[in-house]
Amino acid sequence: MSDTVLQQLTLPVLISCLGMGLLGLISILRGPSIIRQIFGFKLLLLAVELFFLHSGALHHQLPETQTLIVIMLVVESIFMAVALALITKYYEHFPSGKFHLEDEEVET
Repeated sequence: MSDTVLQQLTLPVLISCLGMGLLGLISILRGPSIIRQIFGFKLLLLAVELFFLHSGALHHQLPETQTLIVIMLVVESIFMAVALALITKYYEHFPSGKFHLEDEEVET
């Protein structure tokens, strides 16, 4: 893309990154749902990746930025796989999905 198009898209891209990051942060902080927190984290990472990609394109450093984003995607994929495996094991033991065991005895 030309520099003028990238400079014209800077404000909308930054606003969308901020919006996605804010939605991800709200999703992480809101409530005890494990699934909501995991996908809030995913949304937050996508906002960071979009910001890095746009800033790399603005500063003409796309190869370095793309390398960083590929590394982030690999780490993010490993994190999501482990988190979803833990969630399935958690819901096998606690089908209600609650964090705290109140008024229940823990059997050993």
